[in-house]
Amino acid sequence: DLVHFYPDPGPLDILRDITFAQAPMGMVVGSNGRILRSTDSGGSWTPMVSGTPGYLTNLAHASGSTYLTAGPSVLLRSTDGGISWSVVPGSDGLQHLTCAGATCFGSGTSTVVKSVDAGATWVLSGSLAGESIQAMAQLDATTIIVSTTTGMFRSTSSGQYWERFDLPDFEWVRRIQFYDASHGIAVGDNGFAIRTGNSGGNAVPVASIEGPLTATCTNANVTFQNLGDPAWTYQWLVNGAPTATSY
Repeated sequence: DLVHFYPDPGPLDILRDITFAQAPMGMVVGSNGRILRSTDSGGSWTPMVSGTPGYLTNLAHASGSTYLTAGPSVLLRSTDGGISWSVVPGSDGLQHLTCAGATCFGSGTSTVVKSVDAGATWVLSGSLAGESIQAMAQLDATTIIVSTTTGMFRSTSSGQYWERFDLPDFEWVRRIQFYDASHGIAVGDNGFAIRTGNSGGNAVPVASIEGPLTATCTNANVTFQNLGDPAWTYQWLVNGAPTATSY
């Protein structure tokens, strides 16, 4: 067997993500703010100054020479191909990060944020209430697929509305990768691996109904707010009996 030992770039810590989006130039990020950069397809690596001791878990190429890297407590941006990095103002870090050109998505535990300027500024674009996001992939400027501890979900509205995939024998998915807007794979615990050639296929809409936010009295009228997609078809039931089909 042939084993190749790369030149020692210094203490490696734990490395969590890697990209060669502009090969032969590539980068890898990890714990203690570690960023390594290669210009020869990984033949040699040079440590870059990140300016943070934070844990970097995600790395993404936005557009041109712009790259982003993030961890639970920090979000960094480079506009010179990863040579220098700066903290994105107003950011508190992201657990997951993905880009398709200048449009990028990130997530916290259950929230989704979006940038349309290659990560320079971010806005809240949606949430997946009651779920804990474990992985994220981006198909286009408005479509993302995420995994949680309970299943996999798709949003075609930047995280505002969601659909859930029916996946028997589901295991926690740790990584989702799409090679184009249709073809992707997901892998997770206990050897769980699935693939798709149609953007995930059919999925079941996830209803989002908000009840009263304050205490109500017995026999008082209660109004529920529908936060779901107006394009979906709804059926309202009281004690199991259909009462309405309006939005």
